[in-house]
Amino acid sequence: MNSLLQTLHHLPEFRQAIYSIPTQLDNTSAVELVPLELQRVFYELQYAEATGASEVGTELLTRSFGWGRREVMVQQDVQEFARMLCDALQSSMHALAVPDGIASLFEGRTSSLTRCTRVKFESEKEERFYDLQVQVQGCSSLHAALRAFVREERLQGDNKYNTRNPDLGRQDARRAMRFKHLPPVLQMHLKRFEYDYESGTMRKLQQEFAFPTKLRLHRYMAHGADPPSEYVLQAVLSHAGDAGSGHYVAYVRPRGEQTWYEFDDTRVTPVREEVAVRQQYGGRYARGRAVFGAPPNAYMLVYVRKDLESSPVEGSDGSALPPAVMRAFEQQLKRSGGRGGGASSRRKAASAPPLASDVVDSLFD
Repeated sequence: MNSLLQTLHHLPEFRQAIYSIPTQLDNTSAVELVPLELQRVFYELQYAEATGASEVGTELLTRSFGWGRREVMVQQDVQEFARMLCDALQSSMHALAVPDGIASLFEGRTSSLTRCTRVKFESEKEERFYDLQVQVQGCSSLHAALRAFVREERLQGDNKYNTRNPDLGRQDARRAMRFKHLPPVLQMHLKRFEYDYESGTMRKLQQEFAFPTKLRLHRYMAHGADPPSEYVLQAVLSHAGDAGSGHYVAYVRPRGEQTWYEFDDTRVTPVREEVAVRQQYGGRYARGRAVFGAPPNAYMLVYVRKDLESSPVEGSDGSALPPAVMRAFEQQLKRSGGRGGGASSRRKAASAPPLASDVVDSLFD
């Protein structure tokens, strides 16, 4: 949980969206509870260090989820936790009639185009995503996985495409996936966990999986879609261990700084880019402390559209908070000097040189 909170906190657009939710400390309604406690955590992460605190507590936030001690002690899958948190925040935003800041930041769309080869017929299906599921098995890099994602599929023989047209029936066809729209913040979930049919259990893929620090995706876009700008890697969430147990660590490069930082619960350490990126590839690049028998490797990547790097976000400093809530948070910080037992209050960051981008063929030449 802490690794994801640090990652989200270092997205100014996300902070601004959370701070803008109308909450109140007195007579807090159920729909305000999760946003209020996340506002508290984010505000303390920004300002508690000035009071001498080295940690920020997350107990009130976990209580707002309805979690007790048992749930807190159970390792949460970072992707499942991210979805649970975003679902709760979106429900609150809709109930409080505020803009859906989650969708505007993270929602993308894919287009699946199917075109018959012997008759003039085609169909298109769009799907939305908040985090992109990226294949690891059989892929040595992110671009290899993206090529697999958009690779053309032949529908023929017993697998002919059903046009659902009584005059055409089933036809030979070609099908391929492309991106129709990409969000400002692109979250990629690396599918390192898979079911092993031989053993009947889940297993973790510890293999090498390389990813660039600068990402161009125009070759993966659908025809007619707006070409995206370049993306820059801002965070790497790594998992050390196996499918049954382990530990998450976040490597974050906050905006405007030139250093990567490792967030390991209450420990924050500046690290070289090689540690934050290359050593998280896994396989022969894996380094670091082995937890439950395996060193860490990347499990989730967060890319930010490059133009956001130089765009200030008004309200992300906490000024978008309801005034009474901000005053209360300030007073609590002065009285307590911060609370321990959670994510660190330190905020640092870094830059990274690009890796070569790969390319794919157009969908239908």
